[in-house]
Amino acid sequence: MMIRILAVTLLLVVSASVYAEACVWRLSKSPEPSKGSFYIAGSLHTLRKSDYPLPVEYETAYKGAQHLTFEMEMDPQSQMEFMQKLGPLASFADDSTLESVLSEEVYTELRKYVEGRGLQMASLNKQKPWMAGIVLTFIDLQKMGISPANGVDVHFAARAGEDGKTVNGLETVDGQIAALLAFEDIPADDMIRNCLADITQMREIMDDAIAAWKRGAGKVLDELLVQDLRDDFPKLYKTMLIDRNKRWLEKLEAKIKSGDDHLVIVGTAHLVGPDSVLNMLGKLGYEFEQVRVNTEGAALEIQGDDD
Repeated sequence: MMIRILAVTLLLVVSASVYAEACVWRLSKSPEPSKGSFYIAGSLHTLRKSDYPLPVEYETAYKGAQHLTFEMEMDPQSQMEFMQKLGPLASFADDSTLESVLSEEVYTELRKYVEGRGLQMASLNKQKPWMAGIVLTFIDLQKMGISPANGVDVHFAARAGEDGKTVNGLETVDGQIAALLAFEDIPADDMIRNCLADITQMREIMDDAIAAWKRGAGKVLDELLVQDLRDDFPKLYKTMLIDRNKRWLEKLEAKIKSGDDHLVIVGTAHLVGPDSVLNMLGKLGYEFEQVRVNTEGAALEIQGDDD
């Protein structure tokens, strides 16, 4: 369960049909006429090199956009600021260690797991439980060839710089860090115990999530990555998804009304489920349809999310 929740923060067989689908939506109707196009696409922040090229819908949306927007600014300065600010907050500032905040039973399980992977507990012992969970998750992802360096947002931010497109973010570095700090509300033993229990399912979970993302199966992605968070950790769900989605609405509306051509790329978890950005914009009178491209070169088509 916890691995799925961590996958939301980091974090299926493609149809053989001639039509491709993906987690890309286009604005089809708005309360006020707008001259520009507006696409919103779901990112998986960690992918394999073999997951490229991306579904053609992403290329269609990118080519038509003058401006790209991500969750956070993607420039090197913002990335460095993020790491510099996160580091001290993710580790114990006092004499506490994982050994002192975990029960003896859970700490012993964690130590055996870490040392069994050829790692040293000393490298993790000053990390807070939620950060230790993220570190262990990343280690397993990297062994599977899944890396943030291959994420959708990193890919398009680099291309946008090369192509002279403008790039901006929906929230500040501090906003992103505040979302991660919400993990501190989960008891230490629960965080580590769930991580260790679920980590053996990592490959299956990620394979299923990536495949569902490729085919634009929003309902499947909600069940795989978000439902556990919504059902078992409602406070964390509200902080990480609902509250952030609400804060983004004003900026998203401004982009829609600007008359320019926009592509917004955010974590796919923000675009699926009952509290998605798409549903929130829908309540304001905006309608979106999922992009579907004929891979044999026919015209762009649109359809609703019926997966």
